[in-house]
Amino acid sequence: MGVESENWQALFTTICWLLWRRRNERIHSNTKMEVGSIYPRASAIISCIKMTPKKLTNMQTHPNDCPGGDHTRVNTRQMVQVDGAFSFLTQTAGCGGILKDTEGKIVEGFYHRLDKGDAFTAEVWACLLGLRRAWDLGFRDLILMSDSTNALHAIETEPTDTHEDWNVIMEIKGMLQR
Repeated sequence: MGVESENWQALFTTICWLLWRRRNERIHSNTKMEVGSIYPRASAIISCIKMTPKKLTNMQTHPNDCPGGDHTRVNTRQMVQVDGAFSFLTQTAGCGGILKDTEGKIVEGFYHRLDKGDAFTAEVWACLLGLRRAWDLGFRDLILMSDSTNALHAIETEPTDTHEDWNVIMEIKGMLQR
């Protein structure tokens, strides 16, 4: 197969995932993925993953693309842009985002699969993990951006201590007040 030595782990992992996916599709959807297509698909996925950092490095975003943001100060602050998602079908949640420097260039991306939760939980966890990552990188003057008005409202107001995500929201509030 001629696999480069540094890619064999990624290729092995991707092939395992595709085999798992093939099995689940056969069981749950009664569809088939041809066995012969697994290696080419895995190679294509690895190729895309290898190109992603280069594409992200070359990606330039413009501060004026931020709806409703404080456009006069965007160039002096780092940005944390986050999103969360929940699947009713699989009952799984996840979140992720990107960190941008003061010039609007993407510094880093992150994602995280949550063990439990709903759409709101995924959104507030995205905020928390994005802020934590930004702080780990030394970012202090931040703009937090989320498409979830519910999450942003919960962060801006005082949630009741019986709120399911109270601890996460309070940690976010604490980070933003530093």
